[in-house]
Amino acid sequence: MKVYLKSKSNNYIVTIAIGKIYLNNWKEFALPTWKKYCLKHDIGLIVFTKELISKEDPKWKKPTWQKLLLGIKLSELKLIIKNVCYMDTDFLINYVNAPNIFKFYNPKTIGVVSMHKNINCSIDYALKSVAFNRKKFLDPSYPLNSALHYSLEERYKWHNFKVFNNYFCAGLLLFNIKNHSKIMNIWFNKYDSKTVSMSGGDQNHLNYEVLNYNKITWLDYKFHTIWLYEIGYKYPFLYNKKNNSKKEIINCIEASLMSPDEVKKCI
Repeated sequence: MKVYLKSKSNNYIVTIAIGKIYLNNWKEFALPTWKKYCLKHDIGLIVFTKELISKEDPKWKKPTWQKLLLGIKLSELKLIIKNVCYMDTDFLINYVNAPNIFKFYNPKTIGVVSMHKNINCSIDYALKSVAFNRKKFLDPSYPLNSALHYSLEERYKWHNFKVFNNYFCAGLLLFNIKNHSKIMNIWFNKYDSKTVSMSGGDQNHLNYEVLNYNKITWLDYKFHTIWLYEIGYKYPFLYNKKNNSKKEIINCIEASLMSPDEVKKCI
């Protein structure tokens, strides 16, 4: 674990980057924007680079699940931390225009961003575009009709969960150390290492637990704009690698990142 920045506000952005590839990519592409954003808004910054639970533990699950252990682990530090914004390592932040995310968060709740409501594009069109272009340019065997297009009902019922009318991307999660560390630890330990998920990670299970908890701050989509939607809706030509240069890809990412109504990006 490394503390990159401390905070007088006691608000921290925390991520998990295990393995050289993930850590080096985060340092090269994401960290520069994160540091500028944190310095601008007096936000601390911490990265965990080792497993938060032993692989020998029957409750061990891949690192994406281990965000649920962060509250307990951070409580063990001598730093004074009140609120945490967990972000996956593949976020880029528009540090020039992005407001302080913690100002939009209620510490009595879990903060998340919907993948299904108040989106600035047609999700159905974007995902159909993604499927078509993946099949055409990346893999001829890629199915046009797959779990990519599952409805909310299908996602929850696949796991025999109660069906909710919303769904978020687990790559961003705001929580309060005092209010949520124990419940998040319970959620983690509720499932063992053999747990099967449609997505292969924690997202469907975490959606069920958080929405069932029902104390939620639904943050604006600008705080977690999904690159999958962006590329499908605005930049489908990027799938045709033969006609794209690295510079063109960078230009599209920067254009998306700097859109005036979208201040944070996950890629």
